[in-house]
Amino acid sequence: MMAEMDREEGALATAEAALAAAAGPLAAAIAAARGASAGSDAWISAQIALSRYDQARAGLGIVIGRLAGLGPALDGLAAGQPVRARYDALVRRADGLALAADSVSSEAARALGG
Repeated sequence: MMAEMDREEGALATAEAALAAAAGPLAAAIAAARGASAGSDAWISAQIALSRYDQARAGLGIVIGRLAGLGPALDGLAAGQPVRARYDALVRRADGLALAADSVSSEAARALGG
């Protein structure tokens, strides 16, 4: 089970890095598109940046799904046991990242008139 935790921890770090890498360009594209009309070059660039950010979010969703699949195997373990504590921490971290990423995506979509 610790090997699965190692794999998911690495996958979560990769997803987090992908989100961070996509967030800067998204913010810059949204700023450049402020006041631009739909269909303009700036608006299209911002839409592309949002699409790339959402693609990065998809990687996070895969990790969350795999973590959910591990949950039933750990249900019988007490919260203080190391593997259970590690799993719970990974789930909290993944859920926090997902909430933040959803917020970024929603705010960007609103800024673009969506």
